[in-house]
Amino acid sequence: MNLAFHDVRHHFGRFVATSAVVGLLFTVVLAMAGIYQGLVDDATVLLDRMHADLWVVQRGTRGPFADPSRLDPSLEQRVASVPGVSSARAFTTQVLQRDHGHQQLRFALVGLAFPYDRGDNLSIVQGNAIRQAHGELLADASLGLPVGEVLRLGRDDYRITGLTRQVLASGGDGVVFATIADTQRIIADDSSDALIAERERRLKRLLDTDLGQSQPTLEALAVDPRWKFPALPAPPIQAVLVNAAPARIEEVRQALGRWSDVTVWTHIEEEQLVLQG
Repeated sequence: MNLAFHDVRHHFGRFVATSAVVGLLFTVVLAMAGIYQGLVDDATVLLDRMHADLWVVQRGTRGPFADPSRLDPSLEQRVASVPGVSSARAFTTQVLQRDHGHQQLRFALVGLAFPYDRGDNLSIVQGNAIRQAHGELLADASLGLPVGEVLRLGRDDYRITGLTRQVLASGGDGVVFATIADTQRIIADDSSDALIAERERRLKRLLDTDLGQSQPTLEALAVDPRWKFPALPAPPIQAVLVNAAPARIEEVRQALGRWSDVTVWTHIEEEQLVLQG
């Protein structure tokens, strides 16, 4: 120890420089670890807020975040009927960018399975959860929108009823929550020109069939904006979130894994898919 003390006194300048460099290196290592952990937290916070034990997605995909996934809405009821499942909720998400006033908002729109999921488990810091099936939103405070603000999305106005804190999508965008029905309405909205063009294509397809040629009265229906084909499927969902008793999660997973049209991921596996992507 005495020898070390004399060495420091003899090479004091070198000692100070070495200490400074080692301290700076240690600071950089801590900063890199903190930044990485912050990125991981931001990327997985939405997964954690959804509180799902299993994620059921389209067969052969890694959806809904790392890969596109399209499921029929009836899958929600099929999953709910599996023994051991305590709850099954439809899930949709889509990143949107919209003009609002003098600013552009970029956010991830997430659908909640109203009325079973109103957003009460999202750690609301101001306002309240969704109470109506149409016209209400929950928004993250990072978007800078106050409670009571009205957003024009698609052809309807939506009022923000509550604010969450640090609920972000995997890309770092603030999350806006709406009901599944409102989410699908917003995503599927088309411009007036696109709707008119689709009616013309619909009429042409009808006239090319034997039914259209034999029933000319159907032409008026084909271009009527209030009429929809009864055979058209409902808008797809991207995943079904499953909750089960801890002792039965693996049992439920094995049962769902035998279905030929879906792939089942646990919460940990879904988290790894997001981070790896």
